[in-house]
Amino acid sequence: SQAEYLLAYTELTVGQVAQTVGYSTSSRFAELFRKSTGLLPLEYRKTAQRSKMRVRINSGARLIFKWNYKV
Repeated sequence: SQAEYLLAYTELTVGQVAQTVGYSTSSRFAELFRKSTGLLPLEYRKTAQRSKMRVRINSGARLIFKWNYKV
């Protein structure tokens, strides 16, 4: 989803992500995000960052650039 992408690949705050995807409050966004993914937005971001770190460690320099690219 767009919210998952923004949490994984940008440094936007949860509030900014919530507004970007159409929620007026970050608490409502977090509630629905958790129902959808099983994780709170910041938990999802930490999980995504760890996943990107594993890819960076296990892959070549070409992927390091790709995974560190920020929108």
